[in-house]
Amino acid sequence: MKSTLQPKLILLAILSVYASPQLVLADESTKIDIEKIEVISTTPLKGMGLPLEQIPASVQSISQDQIKEQKSISISDYINQNLNGVSVNDTQNNPYQPDVSFRGYSASPLLGTPQGISIFVDGVRVNEPFGDVVNWDLIPMNAINYINLIPGSNPLFGLNTLGGALSVQTKSGRTNPGGAVEAYMGSWGRKAGSAEFGGVSEDGSVDYFIAGNVFSEDGWRDYSPSDVGQIFGKVGWQNEKTSLNLSFTGADNKLIGNGLAPADFLDEQGRDSILTRPDKTENKLAFVNLNWSHFFSDDVQLSGNTYYRKAKTQTLNGDGNDDFDDGTVDLDLSGDIDAAELAAANAACLADTDADENCSGAINRTNSRRTGYGFNTQMTFAQDFLGMKNQFITGLGYDYGRTNFKQSTEYGLVNTTRGIDGAGIFSDEAPVNLKGVSKTWSIFATDTLSLNPLWHITASARYNHTKVENDDRLNPIPDPDPALNTSLTSDQSYNRINPAVG
Repeated sequence: MKSTLQPKLILLAILSVYASPQLVLADESTKIDIEKIEVISTTPLKGMGLPLEQIPASVQSISQDQIKEQKSISISDYINQNLNGVSVNDTQNNPYQPDVSFRGYSASPLLGTPQGISIFVDGVRVNEPFGDVVNWDLIPMNAINYINLIPGSNPLFGLNTLGGALSVQTKSGRTNPGGAVEAYMGSWGRKAGSAEFGGVSEDGSVDYFIAGNVFSEDGWRDYSPSDVGQIFGKVGWQNEKTSLNLSFTGADNKLIGNGLAPADFLDEQGRDSILTRPDKTENKLAFVNLNWSHFFSDDVQLSGNTYYRKAKTQTLNGDGNDDFDDGTVDLDLSGDIDAAELAAANAACLADTDADENCSGAINRTNSRRTGYGFNTQMTFAQDFLGMKNQFITGLGYDYGRTNFKQSTEYGLVNTTRGIDGAGIFSDEAPVNLKGVSKTWSIFATDTLSLNPLWHITASARYNHTKVENDDRLNPIPDPDPALNTSLTSDQSYNRINPAVG
């Protein structure tokens, strides 16, 4: 069910028909075709932008109207179907947790994946400070106004932008007045709903927008339910020269995507079967962002943002123990599980002797708490240079990220439903307790000079100073010999200027 409420526009249309019939006739006889010029921001912040033909890259853009035409459940699902060069690998087996690849570079929620794409929401980089991972489930679909995919290693979008940058701008009460409600049901117990509402005050100075999504399904594989809850809100104020927009994004998601299984196992047990379980990820987010801009004149603009982002991720993965070999039981998880063999194996595990070999399963847990804050600001000058059109942008930014990461492995018992029950015996080799802090200062500049209507030259550069401090709380003192060192404690700095010409 979907309804749209736009009373002011409807009233305006009715009044125009009854009050000004001669105006309608004049419009029919004197139509004026206005050329549509697509303007793209060349930096993460929303600014004056440049016409698409002046940007030295094949930028792909998506509007909210295009998104409405398809019922994609997540941003990763939509860009996979609609952007050239984008592909998805469902390693996690959950629609909200895909590995997204663009021209061979990845943006993945899986820790340890080499990340090469930067994701921005309203000018804030949302790759997590720990591992640069991207949690696609934390971006509400019905809050998106438009998306730009900028290919290439563009220094203006910061570190690790190796393959490109995906820039998302969210809706506001000015872009989306009125309301909409939608709900649907589907196979495998899928139930979903979304709602949004926005408007502008009578004097036109204040606007507001709120959107929410809920999603729940049992999953097409055994023991694979997921629940997603997302909310987005924005309030803005503006006058002729200045605008302020304060937004909040929240999420509380529980995702299960049981992992890969051997092909012969699936042929025997069925395509909906699983090898072991669970494989659960819980994501929580609170994200506040203040965007602002001020025009000193028609061709000089100062813009920026300030943000605070707090996220938490917990994972619980039940796996078979690769080292299981008690010498008496031949337990093969890739076939039917024999209850008698399972009971014998579990008895040996609970005896707490050589648990690494006697326990048939293992439970891997991680807990990651991330906090990030910072600011970005830029000045744009759209003024002619030697009689030629020119746009010059310069700015600076600061990003702080703190991560507390814990990891443990508990030996466990495989049960007849392929779940893993904890035995209360923990591995001495797997525990991790790490605190990491990263601080990045950056200064950037870009200039686009139009030699004539067909030729445009762009030169850009960004200087980054990054400091990363890791504190291993279990093994805090590194060994002087790198070959013997097992501590994660480190203190590293990175300084570099990255240029680009096009």
